[in-house]
Amino acid sequence: MEAKEVNGMGILRQPLYQQVEKVIEEGILRGEWKAGEALPSEAALAGRYGVSVCTVRRALDELAQRHRVERRHGVGTFVQSYVEHGYWNRFQRYQSEDGFLQTWEDEFVSCERRVPTPDVMHALQIAENCDPLPFRLERRMYRGGKLSGTDVVWLHPTLFPTFSKAKFLKRRKGSLYEYYELAYGVVLTDVRDRITVRKVDEDRAARYGLPLGEPLLVLKRTGYTFGFQPVEYRIENVLTENLQIVLD
Repeated sequence: MEAKEVNGMGILRQPLYQQVEKVIEEGILRGEWKAGEALPSEAALAGRYGVSVCTVRRALDELAQRHRVERRHGVGTFVQSYVEHGYWNRFQRYQSEDGFLQTWEDEFVSCERRVPTPDVMHALQIAENCDPLPFRLERRMYRGGKLSGTDVVWLHPTLFPTFSKAKFLKRRKGSLYEYYELAYGVVLTDVRDRITVRKVDEDRAARYGLPLGEPLLVLKRTGYTFGFQPVEYRIENVLTENLQIVLD
């Protein structure tokens, strides 16, 4: 297929449906269509981008394959939503030894803007002197009423402009990814995880009350939204008792 320019993108040697797929995805990223909202009809999108309905249909099918949108027969096409579909579970790495997904209760420790560390700058693609600075959220995590680990999350400063300690503490209990979507329209679409094992050292034992010398699973994660835009960088330290990591 000969390439042509779609909406000023000017992407050469790329199939037309991929160009349309890209500009729709960028529209979602900009917030033109929020999570759970319907996209315009195929005919309306075809008119907007100056392409055929068949090209739009192929582009939407590709987005649906990547879980960016949901196609509902006879209804329309909707931006994918964790709240409606529980997709945050596909990023849950922890299961009990009998195969059940683990749920956690969190206890707030701190929340403040901080100068990012080199790891955070690299993961979130921000500068040390960025303005505003990113929020650093710290929590203790409990499983069955027992302290099971800690969680430090750095939030990309441009995606959460009104984030605050007060708003976070008033949120509905549940997944942070659900909160991102409900409060800010930010949908996590992909993650990159690095998992290591270490023992609880004296610093973590003193700061969090974790048992000294016990094995810890350490998960370092960068989470992304549409267009591979970084959303968060998190470090989880989780006790390994009756726990396994699931990688897919």
